Amino acid sequence: MLSKKKRFSTSVLCGKQKPWA
Repeated sequence: MLSKKKRFSTSVLCGKQKPWA
């Protein structure tokens, strides 16, 4: 649960803040 939520949050944040990441 936490891993999935963290992964999703990271994906969105990384995709918005770091499109190159």
